[in-house]
Amino acid sequence: MADRLTTLVQGTDDPYLLDYAVKNLGDGVPPDGDWKTINKVRRAALEKKLFLKPPLAKVVLSFQRQETAQLLEEQDQMLKGQVESLRELARQDDDALVFKLRSSNVEKRLTGLLAVALKRAHLEGELIERLNDHSTDVGRLAHRVLVRLARGTDFGPTRNANRAQRLLAIHRWRQWWAMQDAAHAGRNDDAKGIDPTSPERQPAADDDQASMTAVFLENLDRQTAALSMEPVKAPAEQQEAALAKLKDGKGVIYTEALAASIPVLAPAVQANARRALAERLTRMTAKTLRDKFKDDDDEVRRAAALAAGTKKDQALIPDLIALLDDVEPVVARAARAALRNIGGQDFGPRAGATDAEHIAAVTAWAGWWKKHKAKGYGEVPRHAAKTGNGL
Repeated sequence: MADRLTTLVQGTDDPYLLDYAVKNLGDGVPPDGDWKTINKVRRAALEKKLFLKPPLAKVVLSFQRQETAQLLEEQDQMLKGQVESLRELARQDDDALVFKLRSSNVEKRLTGLLAVALKRAHLEGELIERLNDHSTDVGRLAHRVLVRLARGTDFGPTRNANRAQRLLAIHRWRQWWAMQDAAHAGRNDDAKGIDPTSPERQPAADDDQASMTAVFLENLDRQTAALSMEPVKAPAEQQEAALAKLKDGKGVIYTEALAASIPVLAPAVQANARRALAERLTRMTAKTLRDKFKDDDDEVRRAAALAAGTKKDQALIPDLIALLDDVEPVVARAARAALRNIGGQDFGPRAGATDAEHIAAVTAWAGWWKKHKAKGYGEVPRHAAKTGNGL
């Protein structure tokens, strides 16, 4: 029974099925009160329920591991309250949902997105704007809800999309929604026998470099855009010199331009540009690197982590441990490489690690640093790393 129910829950995004699984498992299902079976299915359901706050999800999973009836009952009451709150919000008018989606509070925006999904409210325009939300959790959930409302149409962005790819995806979604809006407004297409929702009228989905470059540059100021295009437009024999200019130029604009050039450079040149950016950031202080760890551009965060590893500044170890949880895998891998370079240890997480393995790796790094810090700063104990650099 557990295997069949688990497979069913893992294979669906239907909020009603997930609600049922979380609400009812443990309330006499199965009748014999087999807690191991109940926990197995509930865990599968909880991993799919996006309305849970990350800290709450960890608490719930911790409750499950203890497998006590009292804690499970508390968990059920907590989840039932959240589900009912979502349903109450979904019964409100669209203006209330828009207010949630535009809230400055991340949790309220997430709640608003889930209510939109439950209500199937046609707020596609609002959802498209949330794709570029400063919270990655909000952006990813907005994408899932948008695809659901669009009946499977999907222009991205993919999970590991860089800034340029994300902006291009938003551009295509806006084109698509303009066409749907025209159809709903009853414009003259019907009279001409044209269906605005037909495949012929949908925006092109090919990822050609020209489209990505154009959309990306629209979102940069003029001076940064001009500098970032120098290595892109330079002949092959002059590209290294153009990258060197951006690497050595004085001022934050050169950092921004070098990072901005990476997504639109030919793949063969991107590695050189990333190396140049990391070398540029190596000249920065620990305080400046901490700021770069929080930059919106994943290329900057990645380069900052590698620069920290090159500098071997132990003061940055806690920041690098925190960066292991970065939403972009390339940034997390760079943080791991930097930590290994500073301390000679390698606790992971490995590429493709499960959530449990990831948590264990971060916990191991934190424990190692706590022991080292307690002894006072000094030479970090070094041991040969057993794995590759993870990049």
